[in-house]
Amino acid sequence: MVPVRIVLAVQDEFYIEAFMHYVNCSEFNQKLRVTAFSKVEAFQKRMLDARDVPDAVVAESRYLESWNPPAGDRQIPRIGLIEGEQDVQDGVIVLHKYQPLKELLTSIMSAVQGQRKPLITPSAGRTKVVGVYSVNGGSGKSTTALHLSRQLGSEGLGVLYLNLETAGSGFPGASGRQENEMSGLARLLYDLQAAEDKGDRLELSSANYVIRDRHLQAAMFEPLSNLNELLELTKEHTIRLIDFLAESGTYDLIMIDTDSYPSERTEGVLERCDQLIWLLTDDIGAVHRTDRWLSHLERTRGDLYADLVQKSIFTVNRCLGNLVNQLPLGNVVPYLTLPYVPAWKQLNSWEELFHSPEYQRDLMKLSGQIMEVSGCRSEPVEGGGWE
Repeated sequence: MVPVRIVLAVQDEFYIEAFMHYVNCSEFNQKLRVTAFSKVEAFQKRMLDARDVPDAVVAESRYLESWNPPAGDRQIPRIGLIEGEQDVQDGVIVLHKYQPLKELLTSIMSAVQGQRKPLITPSAGRTKVVGVYSVNGGSGKSTTALHLSRQLGSEGLGVLYLNLETAGSGFPGASGRQENEMSGLARLLYDLQAAEDKGDRLELSSANYVIRDRHLQAAMFEPLSNLNELLELTKEHTIRLIDFLAESGTYDLIMIDTDSYPSERTEGVLERCDQLIWLLTDDIGAVHRTDRWLSHLERTRGDLYADLVQKSIFTVNRCLGNLVNQLPLGNVVPYLTLPYVPAWKQLNSWEELFHSPEYQRDLMKLSGQIMEVSGCRSEPVEGGGWE
């Protein structure tokens, strides 16, 4: 199901927080994408952006009265949140603001039915390859890649999560499943090599080798039991694997998690990916190592360095607030941030990893930039927070 995109405009920030929290932690998490505003000026500015037309506006009267929608092909449904008896504009669907959120959200979705436009517009049908990389081990690459895969999958994209990290390969939620004769990354690597040895092209669909995880909401491979199958991957084999998956036409986006340290496999991902999420943390050791690695690349591989800087989204992970250290290329490239979530230290299940409203707010900014740069548009890209 493609999520319903709404703009919420309410003066009470506590109401917004409760609304967003319920959406993120309920079954509506996969059905709704919300951008929320408490300030009239910010709401007006958002609604002037003709490129990001929501499926509905849910707002108090003062916001609806301040907005004069331009004439167009499609009328955006206006849903007014009222308290008691209150006059509203003509054509506004009236819902009581203070009612059980499940009933309110169900009513909002019913009002939007049949009046929506497609959420995602892939660019020329081409599969985008996004790598998640860090010079520093333990910087949260896998967690970020998993969250991004789930987020983009829930927004309507066909996503493949490809874990090429040596240690801890694969989403833990998939472990223990029985592979069939034709499934798994190991089988795909074998079939690709066999086809190459014969001078043929592998004709089987990539869908024959993957599973779909209900928590991740993306396709993925079973975890490899023999790590040598990853350790033996050369740069050429890695690029050939990615090319096969991208050219299959099965996915809109491939999210790749790879090792921190230099290896042929990692180099293959860095060279082949269309976009790179480059992670670091705000501590002196991580900043120093990242700076040294970038300087080394600039001196020894100027072409690769220029390519990586151009296609990277530099992101500070586990951010505690104000940044302390001077970041590499900080005067050249902008940095996004993802917050530190202490609760993840005490997780009892992997399902809990995907329910953190504070993390979701910044994650949606990152996923929005991926869509904007890669050519697939997801609306609204600012969702998850309010202004």
